This record gives sequence, structure tokens and C-alpha cells, in this order.
Amino acid sequence: MKIVQDLTDNDFDRRVDFCEQMTRPINGNTIRVSGSKISNLRLVDDTTLIAASQEELVAVLNILEQHSAAYGLDINYNKTKVMIVDREHDNHREIKSIGRGEVVQSFVYLDSLIKNSGSCENEIRRRIQQIRVAMTNLTKIWRDHNITKATKMSLVWSLVFSIFLYTSETWTVKKADRARIDAFEMSTWRRMLRVPYTAHRT
Repeated sequence: MKIVQDLTDNDFDRRVDFCEQMTRPINGNTIRVSGSKISNLRLVDDTTLIAASQEELVAVLNILEQHSAAYGLDINYNKTKVMIVDREHDNHREIKSIGRGEVVQSFVYLDSLIKNSGSCENEIRRRIQQIRVAMTNLTKIWRDHNITKATKMSLVWSLVFSIFLYTSETWTVKKADRARIDAFEMSTWRRMLRVPYTAHRT
């Protein structure tokens, strides 16, 4: 969910905090993380609300919208997505919208692809594609014989693998994912060293 702001950072934070506090009497559904109960997650103007039902979510959004409007804040429904996690009922794929929010099976949140199935396969594929683009952008460096191999390796770690590893600690990696990651890592080093895939080197 995106909240549109036209305020200083401190004013914006205080007003969003207050608006979210107003939803707590209705939004009783929480998750427990390290012993703490959490009903919402927020980073700057990105907010994630947790609700136990469609009715509860609509009520929470309505209250949040009313209190936000009093402070000159608006919910950007073009960027607001709803995800249903209910694996017993195939995540209710027949539902296309709740309130004014579009129901999706996956979306990018804080540069990570979130799926209601919990699978990380598509996120890993997406990151590998980002790495391919990053490696292509650095082609001139890989071809430069005046840059040492040690420097090139440092660049791979700092400019390439750092993109892939961002939030990777949250992934659930299956055997097939591990094989894909290993193959990608090998191809990345080969590309840096300019060793063709047909060359049998170890």
C-alpha cells in the first residue's frame, strides 16, 4: 500500500503512526515474530497491513483512509495490492479485488518478489536476470587487460553478487534452486574471465 505524502519526514512519520494506531481496535489479526505481535509493517511510505478476512481488510482500509484524509494524506490505490494467503483454498484465485485494491498472486515489495505460494523460484530467476544485465553493463571492464583479476573479482562481489544476495536470507531454497544458483555462479565467473562455456576448465 502506498501513502502519498507532501510533508516533512518527521511530520509524515507521526501522522502515519497515528493513522495506523486508529486501525488497531479492528485489526486484531497479528503475526508473531521473535515473541512480538505485528499487525502491520512499514518502511517510509510503504505499508503492509495484515487482516484475517476480506471484511476486516476493507474496514481497516476505510478507517485508515478516513484518518489519513484528515492529515492531508491519500492512499494511492493504483499502487495498492492485496494478497490472499490461504493454501487450503488455492489462495482464492477467483477473487480479483477487495475494496479498491487489486488482488494479485505476487508483487514486488522493497525490491523482492513476494508470492502467496511461498515459493522463491521466480524471485531467484528474476535476480539471475538482473545479474546478467549487470554483467553485460560491465563488459568493458572484463575486457580490459589493465585491470587485474583480483580487482575484477572484487567488482563481481561488490557490484554483481550483492544484487543477487539482497534479502536472500529470507529465501526457501529447494534442490532445483540450488542447482540453478550454482550454474549461475559458475557462468558469472566464466564470463568475468572470458572463458567460453565450451571450454572444459575447472
